[in-house]
Order: sequence, then C-alpha cells, then structure tokens
Amino acid sequence: MGAKASTVPIYAAENCPAAIRGGLVMSWQMWTAFGIFLGFCANLAVYNVGDIAWRLQLGSAFIPAIPLVIGVYFCPESPRWYIKKGRYQDAFSSLCRLRNTPLQAARDLYYIHAQIKEEADIIGKNNYVTRFVELFTIARVRRATLASFVVMLAQQMC
Repeated sequence: MGAKASTVPIYAAENCPAAIRGGLVMSWQMWTAFGIFLGFCANLAVYNVGDIAWRLQLGSAFIPAIPLVIGVYFCPESPRWYIKKGRYQDAFSSLCRLRNTPLQAARDLYYIHAQIKEEADIIGKNNYVTRFVELFTIARVRRATLASFVVMLAQQMC
C-alpha cells in the first residue's frame, strides 16, 4: 500500500484532464477502500477451511495483483516527467494516448510546459532541504503541515 498510496494519485492527477481530476483522484481512494473490503471478504470466506486457510488467505492477494501488474505496462509515462527531462516528442506521444485529439494533446503539452517553467521560476535556487525547512518556519505552511499530520495520524488510528 505504501508506494501505491503516494504514487497512483499523483500519476492520475498528472495525466487526466482538469475537468475530471478531482473526481478521479477521489474515486481512487474509494476503490482502494473497496479493495480492502474485498480482501476482508476473501479472508472471511476461507478462514475456517482447515490447515491451508493461511495459504488461501495469502494467495488470494495475488488474484487482483496479477492483472494490476500486467496493466501497469499499458500505462503511458507521465508527460510531465518527459517535459522535465526535455523529451517533448515523447511527452506529446504520451499525451496523444491520454487525450481524444492531437489538438487537446498539444494544448495540454503547452500548459504543462508553462506550469513547469513557472514552478522553476518560483522555486529558483532552492533545494529540497530548504523547502523542507520551510514546512516548519513559515507560519502558514507550518499550520498546513500540522493539519496534514493530524489527518494522517487520525486516519491511522481509526
């Protein structure tokens, strides 16, 4: 769950059109909870079958995992990542797979390029260490950091 929980929503948000971005990212959380429910049901179905129950419980996790691993190879690379690396043709090809028309892909390629340029201008010469320190030294950001910490802690406790 760890790496998937932090990478999949970002990948989905980077690659989907702005009109459905929020709904798609939120539906990911709903389907994750539904998958946990299905895992619980699978464990409940085989918990009392004898000495092999633990094997069936562990093996049932492979049923949804195998199609997921196969499906990952059909996902295009992130166009944003391609643009950060200066590979605009690859980014355009990736966007063409994600959008209905090449015109929409070209529009989004320009939007992503402009956004990355603005982000670079704002960040400037800062590195990860200085931005991490700013999480606790700037009052507005510190309150947001504290709020996100409380939410994550509460989510783990409930």
